[in-house]
Amino acid sequence: MKKIIVAPDSFKESLTAKHVAEAVEEGVLAANRHIEVIKLPIADGGEGTLDALSSLITCSEVPNLVSDALGRPVYSHFLLSNDRSTAMIEVAQSCGLAHIPLNLRNPMLTSSFGVGQQIALAIELGVKEIILALGGSATNDAGAGLLHALGAVYLGQHGEEVHVTGGNLTQIKSIDTTSLNPNLNKITFTLLCDVTNPLYGNAGASHTFGPQKGASTQQVAILDNNIQHFAALLEAKFGKPLSNIKGAGAAGGIPAVLIAIGNAKLTSGIDYILKQSQFSQHLQTADLVITGEGKIDSQTLQGKAVSGVATLAKEHKVPVVVLAGTVSTTEDLTPFYQAGINSIFSICQSPMSLETAFSETKNNLRSSSENLIRLLSC
Repeated sequence: MKKIIVAPDSFKESLTAKHVAEAVEEGVLAANRHIEVIKLPIADGGEGTLDALSSLITCSEVPNLVSDALGRPVYSHFLLSNDRSTAMIEVAQSCGLAHIPLNLRNPMLTSSFGVGQQIALAIELGVKEIILALGGSATNDAGAGLLHALGAVYLGQHGEEVHVTGGNLTQIKSIDTTSLNPNLNKITFTLLCDVTNPLYGNAGASHTFGPQKGASTQQVAILDNNIQHFAALLEAKFGKPLSNIKGAGAAGGIPAVLIAIGNAKLTSGIDYILKQSQFSQHLQTADLVITGEGKIDSQTLQGKAVSGVATLAKEHKVPVVVLAGTVSTTEDLTPFYQAGINSIFSICQSPMSLETAFSETKNNLRSSSENLIRLLSC
């Protein structure tokens, strides 16, 4: 074995994809110093996408102070390419679920305003393209807050201004775009997504992702109705149908406003990252791919990072091993093997609490990787 590609996603709440790749490399080289290790940290459009892009594109960080999903100030940043033509923004940086304590999570009260603030800052810098990573949001407002930050004004039944959250979209009776940022139509938006859910309905943003953001069963129904109402307003205002767009339900429906107002295209986050990393070219001379994520479950094969890696590796007939923090014991792994994954291993080598697993992730990755290479070298 001469060349191994290490292409993991982040292990959420534990290690970034970059740090996962470094730990795996340490384990591989501990077993065999002569193996060439190519580290390609990846992401699928969710949290950690900026970290992955920063290692692939020559760029700098632009720090900023914006609003989180509950309107509180939060320090954030986005990336700016060295030629200043492209900004890379991650929704989770401003309006991410990770910023909201469990007892405060409620998509009836959250807004995507902070994402709009970051977009406005990027436009001020003169960019021509904005790459927006959609995963990890705490919002369910169909991007209404984002559009407000860019100058849109929402008016109620009697002409009063409505300050929107996910829970009060039906109060909006009209959208005033007089003060909308005039440079919006000059921007190309590339929306990185890891889901195919539509904007609303049984498979939409509210029903699919609302509960994990803190919504009760009753609130899910309200939120879905609210998004349908707002989508109808957007369609009437901008003339673009939104109901059946695959992926429009990502990030609480944020793609809806960007598709409605401008030149926005939804694309697979993992496909975009893999293309930027020249993954296919590296596969041509690779003997093995090691990938991984925090948990292997039913969502893994639905547009997630590991799935994208396995698909390309299978095309090039390169075996794939997955290292995971945990592997669902109720999961039938047959579809994973059919997708091009050869083996799946949990890195936890003994029973342990979640807190211990998080703190020991680096050591567990390192030892699991070393054991794997020693086995394959027999």
